[in-house]
Amino acid sequence: MTEFKEAKRQSPVAILLILYKVIRLILRQSLPILIVLILNPKGGKVDYVGIALIVISLISAVSSIMSYYRFFYFVDDKHFHIRKGWLVKSNISIPIERIQTIDFSQNPLHKIFNVVQLDIDTAGSANKEIHIDALTLSDAEQLRSFLYLKRGELNPEGESMEVQEEEEEITLHKLDLADLLKIGLVQNHLRTAGIIVAFGFTIYGELSEIFEKATDNFIEESYGALEKSGFYASLFLIIVLLVLSIIGSIIVVISQNFDLKFVFSGKGYKLTKGLLNKKQTTISLSKIQMLRWSSNYLQRKFSLANLNIFQASSIIVNIKKSIYVPGLNPLSIESITKNVFPAINTDHHQEIKVSKLFIIRQLISMTIIPLGIIIMSNLDQMIRGIIIALMWIIFSLIWSVFYFRKYKISIYEKGIRLDKGVLTHRGAMMEWKNIQSIGLKQSPIQKRRNLTNVVLYSAAGSMSIPFIDYNEAENLRDFVIAQVENSKKEWM
Repeated sequence: MTEFKEAKRQSPVAILLILYKVIRLILRQSLPILIVLILNPKGGKVDYVGIALIVISLISAVSSIMSYYRFFYFVDDKHFHIRKGWLVKSNISIPIERIQTIDFSQNPLHKIFNVVQLDIDTAGSANKEIHIDALTLSDAEQLRSFLYLKRGELNPEGESMEVQEEEEEITLHKLDLADLLKIGLVQNHLRTAGIIVAFGFTIYGELSEIFEKATDNFIEESYGALEKSGFYASLFLIIVLLVLSIIGSIIVVISQNFDLKFVFSGKGYKLTKGLLNKKQTTISLSKIQMLRWSSNYLQRKFSLANLNIFQASSIIVNIKKSIYVPGLNPLSIESITKNVFPAINTDHHQEIKVSKLFIIRQLISMTIIPLGIIIMSNLDQMIRGIIIALMWIIFSLIWSVFYFRKYKISIYEKGIRLDKGVLTHRGAMMEWKNIQSIGLKQSPIQKRRNLTNVVLYSAAGSMSIPFIDYNEAENLRDFVIAQVENSKKEWM
């Protein structure tokens, strides 16, 4: 195996990748100004735009070349080192035994030149993960294997963190184009519609700045025509928005999950996916802290569900470092939960009941803001506003009651499981030994009713139990603390 004690540079392709990042950052910050200068008919400053672009390109090119030549990485007995910077120099030293994961990713430029970006995440860091922009695949694999080997030497009693390449891999889940289309069709299209509407308002704001009154006149004329056309024109626009939302959801699903492959290799899981930006993420069984899954109404009709696997990771990047697997069969999720948390015996459990006051809390949270909007938008027609408000209150009450009935808290000897949701069913599972701390939080109303919220904190996020009896919460807290103290497993 290659030694990495001598300082090494990245692949020369890193110059192009750094240049791409610098130009993208500059354009993102200056794009509105450039659009105004180019499209503003009163400006007459196109020559200045050209000069500015040339200057930006020259500065970016020089910065990229210098950044490449001033970037080195090497490994000593206990640390992985990175030295970088030409105007502002920095030295980064990472204790090898604190390395959590080493993953690869590829954007289109990486694929063209057959290189990968190497991402290193460390335990308990409050900073983002460390990146090496461009390494050949062979160099990246050798560096990853070398660091994992050194990690094992420094912590011989700890569990191996690497999902070993040489172990037999069992493919648990694959998605082809037909699967992706089906998953895209059953996504939350309301969210996509909201993004489209927000994007439309943003474009409108930019165009208003450029073309002044012309845009406002166009909107007023369009609104007037819509009012004259009546119900059918409004229905047509809603259908168009729905179609665009479905198309947008399908595009996002395909771009993010193209060629998805989810495998198990005995020591952990590996997920590879992505169309333009391909990402390979590994996660060791011993580092998995929590599982979350969800399925909306349409997904359940097709026996589909989504799974999130959370591992012990840095404070800021733990969500980013989770594995998200869409389109799984619910039975596969049950199998994975048993594999990840074998100590949890789901045949024997005790349920904790949520107080019925939780219904009132949900009702208030669902009605305060909407009722304010309804009243303010119907000041000229109060009767209509009152009718709409009453209908919304009735709907919210029914929803809150169903949400309360669907909320299930299952306490096992070795862990906990939460299930909730009305149209979208959500679940979560965690072992007691992964809990770092437990908190009891009371509002003034809860205190008078002897109720509390319980929050379980782990290295991969938190899990909340709302509106349970305070005495029951104290008993649960004592039980969890005893379980954690008796566990010999390290939390990271």
